[in-house]
Amino acid sequence: MIPVPPADRLAKVKEYYFSKKLREIAVMNQENPTVINLGIGSPDRPPHPDVIEALYHSAAQDQTHGYAGYKGAIELRRAFSSWYQKYFGVG
Repeated sequence: MIPVPPADRLAKVKEYYFSKKLREIAVMNQENPTVINLGIGSPDRPPHPDVIEALYHSAAQDQTHGYAGYKGAIELRRAFSSWYQKYFGVG
């Protein structure tokens, strides 16, 4: 087997942000076990039953199925356009 050296750009790679944060949360939980972890999309508590019920009823409606429009909501498109104009001068 021919050894393949790692790419030079890997020297710039730092520790994954959330691995550091999860260590900090673990320390905080040792000091105060009421810390709620809302990190990286995997919360440590389930949604409230009312949220599950609302999602269930919404998913059961016929008009909630299908693809979204390709152009998107005009209000959102205008907001994006205004933001790009403000910060980048793009019209």
